[in-house]
Amino acid sequence: MKWRSWLPTVVLAAAVLALSLFSAYPKWVEVVYSRAVYPAIASKIAWFTRQFGMSIGELLIPVLFLMALYCVYRMWRSFPKRRAFRILVIVVNFLLCVFLMFQSLWGLNYSRLPLKESLQLDVHPRPAEEVYDLAVWHVTKANQLCAGLDTEVLPPQLDLWSGYENLPDAYAVFSRVKGRAKPLISSVFFSYAGIAGIYNPFLAEPNYNAMQSPFMQPVTMAHEMAHLQGVAREDEANFIAVMVCLNHESDYVKYSGHMLAVIHLLNTLYDTDPELWLALKNHISQPVMDDLKANNDFWNRYDGWFEDLSTEMNNTYLKANGQADGVRSYGRMVDLLLATFEKSK
Repeated sequence: MKWRSWLPTVVLAAAVLALSLFSAYPKWVEVVYSRAVYPAIASKIAWFTRQFGMSIGELLIPVLFLMALYCVYRMWRSFPKRRAFRILVIVVNFLLCVFLMFQSLWGLNYSRLPLKESLQLDVHPRPAEEVYDLAVWHVTKANQLCAGLDTEVLPPQLDLWSGYENLPDAYAVFSRVKGRAKPLISSVFFSYAGIAGIYNPFLAEPNYNAMQSPFMQPVTMAHEMAHLQGVAREDEANFIAVMVCLNHESDYVKYSGHMLAVIHLLNTLYDTDPELWLALKNHISQPVMDDLKANNDFWNRYDGWFEDLSTEMNNTYLKANGQADGVRSYGRMVDLLLATFEKSK
């Protein structure tokens, strides 16, 4: 091969190296990319994709799959030894392009400052009693809201964006890219995979599983829309989702936010202090307990090997993007909730 054939690979590899070096400086990523470059890019892409009621990314998956099969077939048909290396170069260039697109369109947000720093939250180890106090507050709110709601029916035309617009000024940086979450046509597939929602970084498109319990759908929408705001880490997206729901005008949405917090706080107490966990359960009203059971029953119904495989793949993806705890990082949302609760006193 002539040296000019190597030029695209060298340029792409240099760009990947430059982005890798840039991502090593979180303050630069926060100021230059996450607060300036990314919102400008994502706003334009999201404006286009939100014009469509269905998930564009979901519709493109079978098309891209067929195109990939065709490319593999063509390469297999033209695979004499003299072309093997050329095909390898093409594959490497393609993978480098995909990686650059992912990092440029969204992935660099994994390297931004942690939310506890940008919001100046005092995150530190706390006694189980503080977790219990916060849990009682969320449970009390959930009990009050549930008494006046039909939690089995999702309100029509539910717009989560107003929750982002109503966030306190300190959170303003997370309400700059307007968007809306779309229901997945293939929700049954994602149910078997144990996935409540998914964000497409290439199309700036939040999607949610429309088969899950209705009362959990608003907070799932808010979570995926948090990714659209450049909140990449899962624990932080859960935290922002709760804050968005609690600042929404709809009681149904507020209930959804409280319920996600209750689920995480219950799990934390179960692991750290079973006695406080039992005490907290005594505060939960029967209607709220019924909703928690319905949510568990739904996911248990689709439990199996496919969910295990999906979890392992997601775990690998999170670790590859700097979340060393993998899927366990979802649990660290409690630290952010506790710090916010303390700050609000």
